[in-house]
Amino acid sequence: MRRESSSTAPAVALFFLIAISSLSPFIYSHQDETASPQQLENNIPARAGASGDPGVSDVPVWRIGDKWIYSGTFDPTALIVNSGVSASVGEINGDTTAEVISITEQSVDNKTVLAYTLRSYANFDKSGVELDGYTGNAFIEYTQTEILQVSDLSTIRSDLEMYIQFVPYGISSLTRILGDITITNTYSPVNEVYDFPLRADERWTTTKTTSSTWSGTSDYITPFPPPQTDTNSTTWEVTAVGKPFNSRGQTIGYGGCNESYGLTSYDIQGDESGYRWYCPEARNYAWMHTEEDVGLTIDFRLKQYIPKDSTGVDIYQNPGTRERCINIESTNSITALNTPIEVWANVSATCFSNIAGLQLELRYETTGFITSLTTATNGSAWVVVDVSDELDSSAYALDWASHAFVAKIANHIGVTTITLDEYIVGLDLIADLDSAIVLRNRSGITSELNSITGWNVLPADQLSIEVSVKNRGITTSTPAEILITHPDGQTNRHIMPSLATYAVHKVNFTWTVPADSPIGIIPMSWEADPDAVNSADANSTNDYAQLNLNIGRLPTVLTNNSAVQTNQITLIDASQSFDEDGGDVFCKFAVTFDDGSRQWNYQNFISQSCMLNYSWTDDGQYPVEITVIDDERDEVTVTLIIEVENRAPKIEIRSSRTEAKVEHPNHIVCICK
Repeated sequence: MRRESSSTAPAVALFFLIAISSLSPFIYSHQDETASPQQLENNIPARAGASGDPGVSDVPVWRIGDKWIYSGTFDPTALIVNSGVSASVGEINGDTTAEVISITEQSVDNKTVLAYTLRSYANFDKSGVELDGYTGNAFIEYTQTEILQVSDLSTIRSDLEMYIQFVPYGISSLTRILGDITITNTYSPVNEVYDFPLRADERWTTTKTTSSTWSGTSDYITPFPPPQTDTNSTTWEVTAVGKPFNSRGQTIGYGGCNESYGLTSYDIQGDESGYRWYCPEARNYAWMHTEEDVGLTIDFRLKQYIPKDSTGVDIYQNPGTRERCINIESTNSITALNTPIEVWANVSATCFSNIAGLQLELRYETTGFITSLTTATNGSAWVVVDVSDELDSSAYALDWASHAFVAKIANHIGVTTITLDEYIVGLDLIADLDSAIVLRNRSGITSELNSITGWNVLPADQLSIEVSVKNRGITTSTPAEILITHPDGQTNRHIMPSLATYAVHKVNFTWTVPADSPIGIIPMSWEADPDAVNSADANSTNDYAQLNLNIGRLPTVLTNNSAVQTNQITLIDASQSFDEDGGDVFCKFAVTFDDGSRQWNYQNFISQSCMLNYSWTDDGQYPVEITVIDDERDEVTVTLIIEVENRAPKIEIRSSRTEAKVEHPNHIVCICK
C-alpha cells in the first residue's frame, strides 16, 4: 500500500534534525522506544579509564565570555527514511559555538535563583539535499539560548531559533523558506544532568516535566504542533574516568581533558539512551552522543575551549589558570539534615583592588535564604545557614540531597556544594545491589542488565558480572575482603582496599548460564568485610547483597500466512504467540510496501494484541517481519512472505440510454403442468 506523504514531512524532518541536535534535548523529551543496546554498543564509554581519575569534582564557575567550540555530526538518515518521504540529506557536519553572555536572577518553582545565559549559534550549509524531487542546498541558521542554574548547571529553559532555507540547484526562483521558528522548552523541576560533586561509579535518577511550545512562521508546517507537556525519568551513571573515548578508540579533538567523567544515561526501562563526557578542566561537557528513537544520531565533541580572564591558555589543549575570585567554604562538605552550618566567603585580591568592605550576596537558594554581607579587612565574610531537609531533583541512594551555597559580587561568582545525609555515620560499608551490572552476551550481542532492567537471562548466555561495595561513612575504612558466592555455589574472596567517604570498590567475574538450566531463579551474593575487620561499621546488616538471576525462555512465535488480493484488508495474526516462562507478549511489525520507486519502503507498527490489519495496492511478494517481545524483553523475529495477487478486473457495460424501442417483439409461451 503506498503511503501518502504530506508536503510538510520533509520540513518537519529537517526541523527535527536541527532541533534535536541542540546542546540539550527539548523536543522529544519523551521516548516510547530508545536506541537498542546493540545500536549503542560501539559507542558507549568503556568501563575502564584511558588515563587519570579526576577524583571528586564540584560544580564549575563560569564567567561571562567563556566559550566552547564543538564539532557536531548529525546523521538523519533513518529519520528521513522513517518519515516516508522522497528526501535525502546524508550526514551533516559543522561547528557550534557556545558562549556565556550574562548572569541573571530567574524564578524557578517559586524560588529565586542565579542563572547563566548560554547562547549557542551555528550556520550549516549542506549540499546535495533532495526535497520534493529537487536537489540543492539547505541553509540552516540556528541560535539556542539556555538558562542554566549557577548552583548545578541544571537547565531551566531553552529557546531555539531556526531559519531554514532550501535552494534548488540552478533554480533560485524556487527557493523555499521552510521556516523561521522558535521552539521553547521549560522544565519543572529543572533538568539536572550532573549531580555535583561528581565521583566515579555514582548513579542518580532525575524526573522532570518538559513543556514545549512552537512559535514563528512557516509555509511548510501548518499548523504548528500544539503545546506539549511530558514527564519522564533518566538515570545517569559515571561509568568511566580518564580521557574521553569510546569502545572504537575514538576521542575528542581537544588535546586536554585527560581526567574526565564518562556518564551513561538510561531510560525508564533501563536501556542505554546515550552518553556524555564531563571535563572538569574545560568546565563543561567534552563529548555528547545520543541516538534518538526518531532516527537521528547526534555527536558533539569539544574542539576548543576559550576561557575568559585566564593565563597560559592554549585553546586547543590547555585551559591555563584562572583565579577563583570568590571561594566558599563550609564547616563540612557532608552534614546531617536540618543542621546549622558556618559558611565563609573569601574574596581574592587578584580580582578586587580592595578586598575589605565589599558588599557580597550569599545565597542558599534551596530555602530562599539570601543575605548581604560585608567583607572584613582580610576579604572574608561568614554567616550561619540552616541546611534544611529539602530534597533536590536528582535521587541518589547514598545521600538525601545535594545543594549549593552561591556568592556574588557584580559578575563574579563563587559556588560550593553541600551534601545532606540522613544516615550520616562514622563508617558504613554497603554491598550495593543497585549498582550491580551484568553484561549479557547472547549470540555475540552484548546487552547491559541492571537494577532497572532486571536480571533476565537465558540458558547459554555468557555473563560478565560486576558487584560493588561502597562506604557511606565519613571516615575511611580499613582494608578487608569481599566474599562472593557465584551462581554455581562456588565462593571466592577478593581484596578490598581502604575506602574513603562515598568511595566504591568493584569486583568482576564471568559465568555462563548452563544450557540445561530450568526456568526459575539462580541466586548469587557478595558480602563486604565478612571477617568484621571494620568493627566500627555502623550497620552490618547492609554488608550482604543477593542478586537473583531470572532464568527464562525465548517467546514462541505463532503466525498465519495466507495469500491475499490487492486492496483487500488482511489480518496479520501472531496473537497465539506466547512466553513459556509466563507473562504477556507484544509484537512489532515491519511491513514492506511498494512506494513507487525501485526499492521497498517500510512501515513500522507496535501491537499489544499482536494483530495487524493491512492492505497492498500492488501485487507481489511482500516480506513482513514480526518481532515478538516478552515481559523480560527477550525477543524473537520471524519473516512472513505475503503473496499479494492481482484482483480480477471488474467489467461494467453502461449506456447513456435508459430505454429502447422494440420493433419485432417475440412471444414466449410457457405451458406448465
